Parts: sequence; structure tokens; C-alpha cells
Amino acid sequence: MASGTKIFVDGLPRPQNTWIFRNGDHDVQLVQFNNSMWGSLNSCYTSERSVRQEFKLRNFKRLEVPAVDTDSTSDTSMSVKFQVFANAEQVTPLLEVVTGPGETKKIELDLPANVFSLTFQASLLTADVKNCVRGNAVWGSPHVVAGRS
Repeated sequence: MASGTKIFVDGLPRPQNTWIFRNGDHDVQLVQFNNSMWGSLNSCYTSERSVRQEFKLRNFKRLEVPAVDTDSTSDTSMSVKFQVFANAEQVTPLLEVVTGPGETKKIELDLPANVFSLTFQASLLTADVKNCVRGNAVWGSPHVVAGRS
């Protein structure tokens, strides 16, 4: 594909072709985004405090996400950490963004030349197990930009 071509992340291959995130058109704080990805988070269950999805790619130079935050159905007190990891390394993120309650942020990241996979992770920072804070962490319209044909 030609350099500069944008491809939505939800169209990239996944290990065993498995979806962990849900995907489709979805809102980030009432603003609709196409080709979004989201995962449910819940503070009352340790297995639901974080969600991650890996995507395979080659020859892409940039990641752009117009908006990350929670959706309109989420608890209004949720804070979420969004991270992007390269290849199999999931200790040191290429990028980390924290959104406070109702705080939408944009992500732009130049990818290193040797990246063959990206892992997207969203983690709940709100630890209110008494009131069970829950909601959806949303990656609004994430896409990668081709680097070379």
C-alpha cells in the first residue's frame, strides 16, 4: 500500500483471529467514532480491571487515535490508563495516557522501524471496590499510517 495510507486498527490481523475488545462504531463521551474498539472494566473483579488486545502489522510508521476515554454509559468517576506496547514486550509501553473522569485525549505516536505488533491495553485506575465502578474504555477510531509500499 502507498505511504501515507490510513488503515483502521480493527482491520489488522490478530493472533488466532481472536477478538478481546469489542469493535464497531462507538461513542467517546457522547461523540461518535467509527471503527472504534472498547473493553469493559469493573473495579469489583480483578480479572476485569484491565483489558488488552494485540494486532499484527508491518511497514507502518505512525499510530493515531482521535480520542480515548470512557463512553457515555460508563460511571462518571472512572479514570483509565491507556497503553500501547510494541512487539511481545509488555513492560515498557511506547505510549501511556491517563484520562480522568470525562477527560478525552488524543493519541499520536511515531512507531519504531522494527515494530511487528501492537498491544493496546486499557486499565481501570479507580479502585472503588465498595461501589463497583464500571464502564467501557474506548479507543475512538484508532488507525495506523503506512510508512512504505
